[in-house]
Amino acid sequence: MSERIAEAARAWAKTWSAWDLAGDVGEGLTCSEADAVVGLLRALGEDQAADNWLAAHAAGDDGGDAHYRYQERRDGE
Repeated sequence: MSERIAEAARAWAKTWSAWDLAGDVGEGLTCSEADAVVGLLRALGEDQAADNWLAAHAAGDDGGDAHYRYQERRDGE
């Protein structure tokens, strides 16, 4: 990966790792959009931020949606 891409990826991860951004945006994403954000955050080593995004997104999922069961697991912890 070029240094320019690596620098941009670090900047993206720093910005998109914020819990308040996940809370404001996550619920409005489709499941595939949430998976893309979560996947990139995990690839960049931001596992806690990825979990936060998944939880924020799952809060808006209904039964039958891909992350609905994730929300049930989080509630049961």
